[in-house]
Amino acid sequence: MQRFAAVIRLRPEKESEYRALHAAAWPDVLAALKRANIGNYSIFLRDGLLFS
Repeated sequence: MQRFAAVIRLRPEKESEYRALHAAAWPDVLAALKRANIGNYSIFLRDGLLFS
């Protein structure tokens, strides 16, 4: 199994929009992750940084 990670800085004024969009993942996004054999995917937000 390979693991990949990314760190992205989130603009402070976009945090509420980010949270609203990610509150419930879209079914098409979940299906695309499954087709790509990605079975364990998480995104963490801390101090303005997204770690996925």
